[in-house]
Amino acid sequence: MIIALGFQKYQQRSGAGRSCDTNETAGWTRFVDQAGTAIINHIPESGLRLCGGGSPGWLFGVYPSILYSTTIGTICYVSPTGTPCARIAGQPVRVTHCGAYFVFDMPVAPECPLRACTIDERMPF
Repeated sequence: MIIALGFQKYQQRSGAGRSCDTNETAGWTRFVDQAGTAIINHIPESGLRLCGGGSPGWLFGVYPSILYSTTIGTICYVSPTGTPCARIAGQPVRVTHCGAYFVFDMPVAPECPLRACTIDERMPF
């Protein structure tokens, strides 16, 4: 766990209708409104079209539980055959606890239809 100060400026992703994350900008991101609030932290179970992308991404790692602390995980993507993390090597992501929300230091997805799958999740602490 590290303390991150770079998250103080972040972009917001609010749209639910994106089909991939290749058009997004890398860096600190907060998911809001229809985009949800957090990246799922389990392998998607509802098929490949979950979350609007052909290859949904999920957080392999843990969310930080201490205010302003950061954890490091991996964004894994489900392959067209349903195998997690097989199609594209996972991409590192940092997650910072900001009190009422999380921010994510997101990479740009290397290709379409890769997309981080987000949900509207209340802070568990």
